[in-house]
Amino acid sequence: MKKFLPVVWALAFFISAGAVEAATTETQFLELCKSGTSQEIEAAIKSGADVNAKDDNGVTALMFAAVNNTNPEVIKVLINAGAEVDHKNKFGHKALYYAEQNGALEGNKEVLRLLSGGAATAKPLDGGGAAPAKPLKGTLWRCVQSIDSNPSIWQFAADGEMNNIHSDNIQVSIGDKWLQEDAKITVEINGGYAVYKGEFRSPSRIEGTAGNIVGENWTFVLTQISNTSEIRRYERIFKSIKETGVYTEVR
Repeated sequence: MKKFLPVVWALAFFISAGAVEAATTETQFLELCKSGTSQEIEAAIKSGADVNAKDDNGVTALMFAAVNNTNPEVIKVLINAGAEVDHKNKFGHKALYYAEQNGALEGNKEVLRLLSGGAATAKPLDGGGAAPAKPLKGTLWRCVQSIDSNPSIWQFAADGEMNNIHSDNIQVSIGDKWLQEDAKITVEINGGYAVYKGEFRSPSRIEGTAGNIVGENWTFVLTQISNTSEIRRYERIFKSIKETGVYTEVR
């Protein structure tokens, strides 16, 4: 893999330089992901660290871990907490690219599968059973389904109402229903045409199965959106849809 070394050295330079313009907490979390243990990173996430924090070059916490950390459990913790595996930095690379050049990770099939977008092995943060649930009301989640290569955005609104937008902006659904019972959730789309049943696997990740009235079945994964600007953008879009009845891109 010698042909890739210059790129890794370049990334290492930006990593060592740090995200000088970023908030201190984000900078500390990015640094922690380089060499911290899975327990330390898990504790930081529970304390409010943004799992999708990135520096000015778009290098995410997951990329920092992929290129530097020798512990594969760190990658699993980050992904289970909602780290975006498909994000590309300013160099045009995803976390998988760097993991393939990390001697401690390049031969780990489970890690490479997760970074390729495969569903993570269910492993609750607190061990045993489902992970501790948190209220869904007022939160936004990214839904990835085994039957669709494009994700959708789900908004768990008040009074059991769920709204969603498909990423291609063609399909918009307002007023679907959701119910949360401890760590388990049920979502009915289009008046019950499709039903989703999932369970918290970490505070920011839900996994489950779905089916529709014509007998099709598939799996899905929800990861909570934690980026403030992204949350505000989608909240404005959903508000506009409810007011006008049509999708309008709002920045």
